[in-house]
Formats: sequence, C-alpha cells, structure tokens
Amino acid sequence: MDLVIRARRVVTPAGEAAAAVVVRDGVIAAIEPFETQASGDAVELAEDEVLLPGLVDTHVHVNEPGRT
Repeated sequence: MDLVIRARRVVTPAGEAAAAVVVRDGVIAAIEPFETQASGDAVELAEDEVLLPGLVDTHVHVNEPGRT
C-alpha cells in the first residue's frame, strides 16, 4: 500500500463513517474500517476535516491560470 488516509468523517455512497482510505499507485484501492492496520504511509485527518474519496473540486482550477 502506498498511502492510508484515516478520517473520522469519510463520505461514501453508504453515508458518512470513520474509515481508512487505502491509495495504491495513485488510485483508491479500498475503503476499510478506521481501525484497519494497513501498510504504507499513514495520514490522519483532524476531527473537523471531511474526506470525500474520489471527489475532484474542479471550481478551484477552472480559473487557472486566470480568466481572460
């Protein structure tokens, strides 16, 4: 596993739950229970942060490099 992102608030199609999102080769490989011990670099989000796996917030990049 390349990266494990743990968050108390992960939004999935089944709803919001604490989970560990496993990322392998830049792609979401699995969404596991928060307590899962997976190998790889681990990141834990703060209590007030929400993880939306697979969401791309395009409005941030629409204006790059700037409106003409």
